[in-house]
Parts: sequence; structure tokens; C-alpha cells
Amino acid sequence: MNTNAQRFSRKIGGALLLMAAVLAFLLIAGQPAPVAANPPPPPPRTVFVHLFEWKWTDIALECENFLGPKGFSAVQVSPTSTSTTNWSPTTHGGRATNPSPST
Repeated sequence: MNTNAQRFSRKIGGALLLMAAVLAFLLIAGQPAPVAANPPPPPPRTVFVHLFEWKWTDIALECENFLGPKGFSAVQVSPTSTSTTNWSPTTHGGRATNPSPST
């Protein structure tokens, strides 16, 4: 013989058990993933870019705004020149030379 009080007690017990299970799940699922004590170092930067014939101010902006954040390691620029002749490699008989006025 089940009385109303016994049935009510079973319903409350089942509801409390369900609530405890849901609370335990939420507490476990809400935890952040564990962080490694020593994360691996980032890969080495090995890519560089040629910015020949660029103005120094434009090179600085490009490095700060794009190249650095994207992980480029270095920038090659045009050699400084005291003459008005632009430096450009030319090939004569399979050998690259610099046609500067001083040679």
C-alpha cells in the first residue's frame, strides 16, 4: 500500500536526483580546458620579403601593420645609392653584375 505521502516522497527524491545530476554536469562541462604548464615555443620565422625601391616610411608602415603581425622574419631593401642610377642585377655571360658608375 502506497500512500500519497510515499508517492510524493519518491517524486521529490527523483527530482532531486535529476537536479543533482544536471548540476554536476553543468559544473564539469563549464570548466575551462586545462592549460599546458609549458606550451611549445612558436615555430621559427623563416620567411622574408623583398621591398626594393620602397620608401623608408612605407617600409616601416608595411612592417608594423602587416609583415610583423603575419610572422615575416626579415625585409630586404634596395642598397643605398649616392648616384641616381638604380641598382639592378644584369647578366653577362652567366654572371650577375652591378652596373654602378664606379666600376
